[in-house]
Order: sequence, then C-alpha cells, then structure tokens
Amino acid sequence: MLQRDYGAVDLTLDKVKDKFTVIHNKLVECIDKAYPSSDATEKEKILEELEKLVFGITEYLPKDIWEKPYLFMRQDNATNSFNKIARLNSSRGKLSRWNEQATYQQGNLTVSIPHYEQLLQNANIGKNGEINTPTKKVLDIATIIFTQNGQDSSIKFSLEDYMKLCGLSDKKEARKQVNTALEILFGMSISYDDSKNKNKSRNYRDIRLIDDKGIKNGIVYLHFAHAFAEMLSSSNCPVMPYPVAILQASKGRQNRNAYYIARKISEHIYMNAGKVNGRRIAVKTLVEAAPFLATEDEVKTGNRNLTDRIITPFLNDLEEACVHLGLTSEGYELHYAGGKMIPDEKLIKLDYETFMNAYVWFDVLPNYPSQAKRLETKAKIAEATLTDTKKKRKGKRKNEKGGELVQEMDKTAQNEGDLVQEDS
Repeated sequence: MLQRDYGAVDLTLDKVKDKFTVIHNKLVECIDKAYPSSDATEKEKILEELEKLVFGITEYLPKDIWEKPYLFMRQDNATNSFNKIARLNSSRGKLSRWNEQATYQQGNLTVSIPHYEQLLQNANIGKNGEINTPTKKVLDIATIIFTQNGQDSSIKFSLEDYMKLCGLSDKKEARKQVNTALEILFGMSISYDDSKNKNKSRNYRDIRLIDDKGIKNGIVYLHFAHAFAEMLSSSNCPVMPYPVAILQASKGRQNRNAYYIARKISEHIYMNAGKVNGRRIAVKTLVEAAPFLATEDEVKTGNRNLTDRIITPFLNDLEEACVHLGLTSEGYELHYAGGKMIPDEKLIKLDYETFMNAYVWFDVLPNYPSQAKRLETKAKIAEATLTDTKKKRKGKRKNEKGGELVQEMDKTAQNEGDLVQEDS
C-alpha cells in the first residue's frame, strides 16, 4: 500500500527520507524518556536497530517515476482523437448547441457538454469554448499514473510535480490551469464511433472521463469514471511509451501546437514500430493533429496567406516539438513526396499543395524503449492465428492449444508493461 500511495502522490526519495527522519526523531524522544541514563548500552542498541529499520525502508522505495525519459501510458483511437480537439469553433469539426447543451463532433469523436454555458463560465474558457492544452496534459499525467499503478481509478499527484513536469514556476498559475482542466474534464463526456473498424468493441457512447475531482493541500485528486477506466483497461488500449519531456512544450501562446505534434509523432512511432514508416510521417497528418493551426478554409475566408497562417507556424511548432523529443536540428528533415530532401531555404517558399504532400523524416528518438519483445510477440500471435485459420478452412476443430498460447503471450506482454494489439 505504501508503494501505491507513494507512486500516486509521486514523492521524491529525498522527501520520503525527510518524513522518516521526523518519525525517527520522535521515536528517539520516546526511547530517551523510557530508558534512564544507567541503561545507556541497551538504549544504544535499540537506537541502532531503529535507525536500520527506519532508513532501511527507503532503500526499497521506488525512485521518482517522473525522472524517466519515457513512461508507459494506455491509449487508443478515442483518447488520441480527443487529444486533437481544442477550439470548439474550429472548422475542423461541427459545434451544435440547443438549450444549455452542446456537442462538438470532429471525425469519429463527439464531445458532449450537458451544461455548456455553465462550463464556459466556471472554467473561463472563452466565448465559444476551448479544451485547452493544460487539460490534455492533466489527462495525460493522470492516465500515466493510472497505467503505472495497475489501473487504480483514484489518481493523485502534487501541484509541485505538475509544475515540474510542465516547466512552470508560478504556483498560482499552475493551480489555475489544473482547476480549469478538472472543470472541463468533469463537465463533459465522449462518444467514439469507428464504423469502418471491424472491432465494434472500440465504439463508445457518452463516456464520462472523471466523476470526482479536487485540490487539497497542494495535492490534485481525481477519479476516472467507471466506463472510462474500463475502456482504458481493455485490450483495445495498448500501452504506449510516452515522452515525458513533451509536457513542457506549448507552455504559452507561442508554438501552441508543439505539444500536439510531438505527441502525434510519438503515437506514430509506436504504431509503426518495425516498419519503414516508423521514421517518417506525413506533414498532412501532423497538420491535422495541430488544433491551433488555422485550417485552409479559415485562411481563405481571411487574408488568404497560407504561408503566414499555416506553413510558417507549423515549421516553428515542429522545431519545438522535435527539441522536446530529444532531436537536434540535424535530427529531422522535410522531404518532397518523391523522397528528395527539401533545403531549408526553400521551406517557406513552398506552395501549399507541395507542403501538404511532404513528409517529415526523423532519427531514432534518444532513449526510446525497445520494441523488440513486442514485435516478436506480435509475430508469434500472427503465426498462431494464421495456423488456426488454415485449420478452420480445412474443416478441422479449432486449435485450443494455439488459442491458449495467444492468451498466454498477451498476458506476458501485459506483465512486461506493453500490451499487444494490431496497429490501427
């Protein structure tokens, strides 16, 4: 129990030792009162054993989980689609309002807000509403803790940790950001309809994200709603390596899309591990994942300058995103659709169509967790499934042993902290 609480609140080892020091000193006071000076030898032995016991415990405590460059986080198409939504008045989707309710649909995801006007007022998120970047970061942090702590729906982390993770120095601003995020997450539900996917279990309807929230004594508390926790715990939600440093991207009004671009690149690398596409991604894909970039339609109804409104901001956002992914300026390149590298001096001179058809190529991310075991397990499952399919075609009874093998491999993969799933 101590380990779970420690992981949720995320105390550093030094803080834990400080707490044990206080306990140790209180016990020493009690021993001093219990033993007179004539029993100095016996008291010395007791104090020595006490020190071994108290400070020995700290050797078994986990280190600060946030010190790692990558942590595992459960995610799927629904949560990744939610991450792309920000401006509720964006032409990327459709906002519908009636009475006090509102829905916003973008692609396969629908966000429902039963008390829209109240949320706008409570969360102070503007006239038309915005699911802002701190909200996404709070949800990412909570989902990482949920994943690390064995799918425990009760989530806790400190404001101090939030500030450290997001590169903030103003505690008042940090509290404001988290309060706004909790209001937004508490006041909405999501639906996801992937009708093109044969796996209908990936479809969700009116799932609340959190059903309890608060901040007390510098600790953020939230509770994942039952259906959302079940969704995250299912085999449809694989565990993706999450680059912790991207939480420091897009801190202010500049480069607002850097966090989203970095997160999308991370998703892409995970889904395409072992494939040629694992080190390249379409510019169009990244533009679609950047919710604060103007759309082509929005630009055409304004100053019609696609370079100033889309291309230049995208390149600036991409640069910051790559920094937080650990890539230097030499670690990524833009290439024409045909494969030839685009020189830097020609980037801002590209016409819009050529730009949208280009690709970003990047080096292997530093410290990225090896996917070798995951790929090996997937290959074995694919082989077992193919063998089973061939036997079915021959009219033979289903190979129960093969099915057990698949279940055992999936269980092994989960224990290793990396669920197996076909790429989507």
